[in-house]
Amino acid sequence: MSIRYKIGLWVAAAGLASTLLLSLIILFDKIEKPYELLDEELKSQAHSVASILMHNVPQHFSQALTPIGDHYWIRLLSDENEILFESPMVALIELPLLSKTKPYNIETEMMLGDLIPTGDEDDLAAFRMRYFPLYVGNDRYFLHIGRPQENLVKEIREQVHMLVFGLLISFFSLIVMSYFVAGKILKPVREINKKIHEINDQTLDQRLTLPRSRDELYELSVSLNTMFDRLQYSFDRQKEFVANASHELKTPLAILRLSMEENLQYDDVPEALQRNLVAHCHTLLRLSRLVEKLLSLSALEYGDKKGHHTFSLQKLTQEVVDEFELLVVEKDITITKKLEQDVRVTGSKEQIQQVLINLLDNGIKYNNEGGFIKLDLYHDNEMAHLKIYNTGPGIPEHDQLRVFEQFYRVEKSRSIALGGAGLGLTIVKKIIDLHSGKIHLSSQKGQWTEVIVSLPRAKD
Repeated sequence: MSIRYKIGLWVAAAGLASTLLLSLIILFDKIEKPYELLDEELKSQAHSVASILMHNVPQHFSQALTPIGDHYWIRLLSDENEILFESPMVALIELPLLSKTKPYNIETEMMLGDLIPTGDEDDLAAFRMRYFPLYVGNDRYFLHIGRPQENLVKEIREQVHMLVFGLLISFFSLIVMSYFVAGKILKPVREINKKIHEINDQTLDQRLTLPRSRDELYELSVSLNTMFDRLQYSFDRQKEFVANASHELKTPLAILRLSMEENLQYDDVPEALQRNLVAHCHTLLRLSRLVEKLLSLSALEYGDKKGHHTFSLQKLTQEVVDEFELLVVEKDITITKKLEQDVRVTGSKEQIQQVLINLLDNGIKYNNEGGFIKLDLYHDNEMAHLKIYNTGPGIPEHDQLRVFEQFYRVEKSRSIALGGAGLGLTIVKKIIDLHSGKIHLSSQKGQWTEVIVSLPRAKD
């Protein structure tokens, strides 16, 4: 789950919790308010009963209390628990005394419409009950009084349903709003991430734009820029070292090789010494080639693009194939070509030629006796594609992503025997990157290897 979704859910959950708390407080107040009004009403009726008792003799209590009893459940008891009056509602339903000190609710199994004409026939009757001791002169009476809760339970239930419905709408609204708010909050982070992806070994001079506000994102950008400064410094020192070391080694190696080749020209050189000199010459030749490749790689690291112009990729491919004709015949390799005409690209012809030489050289060196190579040049609207397919031992799947790394060799013993240094494909990748192209390698171990080079077509 992305951080944006997490922030959205956390904000929505926090909003829901606060909304729920506030709603419960309001709901509790709305629920308690009707009960408070009922309690006040019952208390008022108790005062009315006390007033009637004060102005009437016991024989007239029943007649005087009848008007009040039409709407209330009333039972009036004497100090000796003798029933002095019961309202008509008492005859319909008996309600127990649950508390003498606090108001309480009683739910019954009788329909509300059976008790009062205005009651809903589909709702069960519920009563709000109170118990009052009444003092009239020197006499004490006990009043057990209650009132049907007309539609109150139904209204409370509807309010609860409305609360739940409102909370659901609020929650989903919060999710939507918090999703957009989280997107707004994370927008600077996405921009930083996008810029970091654009910075690579070729663009280490670029830096993140610092935000105006000196917040956490500002500190993060400063820290990342500091890290890029250190990386750029390390890369530059490494490039300088490789370039300087290669340049310093080039001339001494050439002098040593020429000196040994000159000594081989003498007739009086013993055979054992001659064999040693030949072996040393081969070693020096391999070192010279390594130095040349390091110099080429160093130049490419600095973004060197020589002779930038438009040329025919078909003609260049044919020229490189012709150069390898003798090697192909020697290994009995068959080359088949399908090269489209008028496929033109813009860039360094010398460097693209080096790409073709390295790839075709690998296709020949790492091929089987009597194998074959297929060259297929084609294009689409934007890109020119050159596919080089060759038979051979192939490359294991776990090595295919690493073959473009510096000094990486799939089979070290075989690569050394064939003069490989693990830099050829690295140089190829660097050149293709400099020309805004792509290279893709696929292989089946023990069967074949295929490389596809894609370069932007020249604009007409």
